[in-house]
Parts: sequence; C-alpha cells; structure tokens
Amino acid sequence: MWELVDDYNSITIVGDKGYTSKHLPSQLQSEKGIQLIFMKRNNCKDPYPKWLRQHIFKLRRRIETTFSQLTEQLNINKVLAKSLWGLMTRLRTKILSHNLCYYINMLLGKDINLGHIKELIFG
Repeated sequence: MWELVDDYNSITIVGDKGYTSKHLPSQLQSEKGIQLIFMKRNNCKDPYPKWLRQHIFKLRRRIETTFSQLTEQLNINKVLAKSLWGLMTRLRTKILSHNLCYYINMLLGKDINLGHIKELIFG
C-alpha cells in the first residue's frame, strides 16, 4: 500500500471493506497526512453516520461503474501492448476519451447519465 501513496500528501482515500485495520488509518494520517475512509463492516461497534455511509457508497458506485464501462465499452482489459510504455499510453488514452466524452456532452448541455457510456460517445 505504501508504494501507492508515496507521491501523495494530505489527500483522502476512499477504500472498501478490505482496508479495515486499526493501525493503517492512523499510520497514513500521522506519516503522510492521508485520511483513509473505508466502508466498515455491518457488525462494527462504531459505524459511520448514515449520511457518510451513503456518500461513501455513492462514490464507490460511481468508481465501480466507471471501471465497468471502461472494461466493457472501451475494452480496457484487452490492451495489446508490447511494452510498459505502450500499456500506459493506451490506458491513458482510453481513460481520457471516456472523460472527454462526458465533458463535451456536459458542455453541450446534454443531461446524460454517466452510467450510459454509449450515449456519451455516440450521443
């Protein structure tokens, strides 16, 4: 995990239930100023307030929907690259195209749900 946050300070990371640890959030906060927010398990003694749980769920759903779209619509899982540089370039291009489609449709005033990637691309 530390390799992933080496270049960052004072950010908030939203994680899933796999990051439940008593020591990890406090270590990240003290060493890097990083706040780790993760979904707590259902049987947790001190759950987050309902509004925060709903907000975390909404963020995670948006992230997972975007990953699903990138995988199914833009074939991000089938990048045929011969080198690490080629892999990074192709992945960045696909992510950029997804973001540009959403942004252009927003500028054009089209109220398109992010969950409908085909409408973002083909309008």
